[in-house]
Amino acid sequence: MNKNKKLLVLLLAPVLALSLAACNNNNNTSSTTSSSTSTSSSTNTSSTTTPSSTTTISSSTSTSTTTPDSSSSSSTTQGNLLDEITGTADERYATYKATANGAVATAYAELVAVETFPQNNNSSNLYLMDGTHAIKAINVSDYNVVQQLEVGKVYKVVGVYDQAKNRLNGKNQAVTFELVEGGETKVQAVKTNLDLAAATTDNFDTVAYSTTGVVTDVINGTTKSIKVEIAGKTYTVQTRGANADAVNEVLMSASNNQKVNIKSAVVYNVDTLNVLNAADIEFTTPDTPDVPDVPTKYKGTIGAATQEGLTVGSVSAEKTLTYTVEGDKVTVGGTDELVAYVKADEATGVTAGNYIGVKITAPADLDASLNPIVVFNSQQLTWTDIASEGSAELKFEVTSITSTYTISVYWEGSLEKAAQVFTVEFATGTALQEKEITIVDSTISELLKKDGSKMWTDREQLYRVEAVVSEITNTTMGNGKVMDPATGEEITLYGLCDSVEVFDNATLKFSNNKTFSSLNLVKGDKVTLVVQYLVYGYSAPYTQEVQGYLEEKVAGVNDVKYTVAVTADAEKGTVELDKTQVALGETAVATVTAKEGWAAAKVEFNGVKLTPNAEGKYEFTGAIYTNSLVVEFAEDLQYDITINTPENGTAELSATKAKIGTEITITVSPAEGYKVDYVKVNGERIRAVDGAYKFILSGTTSVEVAFMDANTLRSSAYVICADKYSNVSGPFPSSISSLLKSGEDIVTSVSATGSVAYKSGDALKFGSSSKPNTTFVINLSQKVTSIIIRATAWKGSTSTLTIDGSVESSVTTSQGTGDSSGYADYTFTFAEGVDTITVSAAGRYLISGLTFLYA
Repeated sequence: MNKNKKLLVLLLAPVLALSLAACNNNNNTSSTTSSSTSTSSSTNTSSTTTPSSTTTISSSTSTSTTTPDSSSSSSTTQGNLLDEITGTADERYATYKATANGAVATAYAELVAVETFPQNNNSSNLYLMDGTHAIKAINVSDYNVVQQLEVGKVYKVVGVYDQAKNRLNGKNQAVTFELVEGGETKVQAVKTNLDLAAATTDNFDTVAYSTTGVVTDVINGTTKSIKVEIAGKTYTVQTRGANADAVNEVLMSASNNQKVNIKSAVVYNVDTLNVLNAADIEFTTPDTPDVPDVPTKYKGTIGAATQEGLTVGSVSAEKTLTYTVEGDKVTVGGTDELVAYVKADEATGVTAGNYIGVKITAPADLDASLNPIVVFNSQQLTWTDIASEGSAELKFEVTSITSTYTISVYWEGSLEKAAQVFTVEFATGTALQEKEITIVDSTISELLKKDGSKMWTDREQLYRVEAVVSEITNTTMGNGKVMDPATGEEITLYGLCDSVEVFDNATLKFSNNKTFSSLNLVKGDKVTLVVQYLVYGYSAPYTQEVQGYLEEKVAGVNDVKYTVAVTADAEKGTVELDKTQVALGETAVATVTAKEGWAAAKVEFNGVKLTPNAEGKYEFTGAIYTNSLVVEFAEDLQYDITINTPENGTAELSATKAKIGTEITITVSPAEGYKVDYVKVNGERIRAVDGAYKFILSGTTSVEVAFMDANTLRSSAYVICADKYSNVSGPFPSSISSLLKSGEDIVTSVSATGSVAYKSGDALKFGSSSKPNTTFVINLSQKVTSIIIRATAWKGSTSTLTIDGSVESSVTTSQGTGDSSGYADYTFTFAEGVDTITVSAAGRYLISGLTFLYA
């Protein structure tokens, strides 16, 4: 048996990330009638109330009072309201779940828990149950209303239904609550008993309880929690909301092996419970069971494990932890002693954390035929699997110095026999070593070599990189791309921040998003960034990203020069530059001189064809990193120029033979009732300049002209994410700015206010949870009569698209899916042609394509 065999038992502390959407109090009416009393925090200029046995509680904000029609449920008397509750809980829940997404749903349920978030203007989530079924209402934004509700009472609940998440959402329209007197005679909450069965997805958002749980770990980290074993399953028990401090104080008072009485907890997911009130959980220490002593001949010993893998940084081999053994108990540490922080090791599967190790040695006379059982951290292990040469080393993560760890060894190989119980405690003065966040000098190219095949974040390290700002896609959060100035490789910049803060044991938090303008940065600036590496995305392939803060602006855009690479056959001609290095946006001039018998057939800069200026020279503008000038020469001969014979009109050339560099004019004359459809030179469209079609001859050339009915509209399609969502044909942009280089080139510029995000291969994203209102302005080279927008609202949301000046004005979608199944074409027309189109989005939209129609 391998004497180096070791067992690593991990006690993991999951981190719960909470994302709370901003609340919206934009409802403008609340109702009162002669048979119900309306209670709200709204400010009314007038109101009328009459006695009633029904209370309507609304979180809307209003400036006037209106009376609903007779079909409104709020006008129902108490007796009739109780009569509305029909069928079984299962039948009522089936009707509730059948509500269309974005439509108004009604439920009758008992209020079982309230969760309020002071940091979000006291917005609340309310948990109700009808039988075993959960009815959850989120974004209930009026705290005065919430305070009037009473846990244990039955309410008629009405609100907008979010089908994807099976809940009512008060973000855009208030959720209302009507007290049903006597409702408990028909509706009772049947809370989930975890002692009988483990939680499943069917139990999400229900309130659960347990009287048989046992604490297995106390995690005093950034997110405080405890691990509780209930009926053979381990749950993470934590808290959030207004009472979090009080609940956390109770949770951190627990210790391992204590019995837990969970009176009420929300099932957050299949293995996480949220306790919302300190009184809803209590701990007791069970009586020590009477078990016979382990026979002396089978009594092992405990001590320190080897220090391999347990020392790092300031905790060196010379300053190892003290292990003090007293019988079956080992006390670890002492004054100023640290439990070492160990880095993650992908090869061994070790996660980053603080670790200690103990070694248990079997009795010298242990019967060789026995295979002892070791129970540790809710795991049952066999001695032959973990031991080597009579001893077993257990190295495990420590999340709290106040915790006591127990290891039970059944030397006789049976859980029905007595166990020898070892305990591991920590001496006063011992602390968990905090990992120092160090900054390592690196490059963008080196970061791109990291694993990008799965979503993950390098939480172990910060990197200092030199970069050039190569793209700004969202100025509101410092999002864009940065380039390695040495290799030209790009990586997505997730965001620029003021600084990085360090929390419990190397937890990084970047704070205060900064805009490029606030940092005085523009595209082309050379900077030094301190960043964290992460991989993120909705599906593979994922995006490699960095986030961090600006350490230094090394050089401005005009000071960063890039070499112009020239490709030309020196035997056929020469190329002279007025500048061999250019900055972004800087103009340079190339003089191309062909040798005798040759002519310059093609001059391209970064793939774009150049034409000579009045002096016969070629001007180009510097780009970031890549500045490639390619010159091709051809024999200086007379080259043939051919043209087709089009239908419905005529087309003529100014010459049918000419030398390279000659300007050729195409004269087109459509027949009556027709117009020019296109003019192509060697298969590429050219546009008329001042009404004339011209080109510079570069060799043998073919010209094609076509005419079309004068009443037929032309179309120009700009596809944003054809591979995923759009079935229209057209070019595929790599960035928003590249929309200017697609279609018929009728788009001259675009600009945006609010939140607009885009990356290649994905849809153009309008709006965010914090900035739902967005404006996108499209400037065109000619007037268009219609625009077709292929779009969908964000999943589960109701959003509105408005086109200024259009006949249709706006369109509202109330059942967004956020995927390919939800996309549709929305057409907006203009009474007169327009060359500027303003698209406004109220809410969150995904746009996958634009098509323009024009004469």
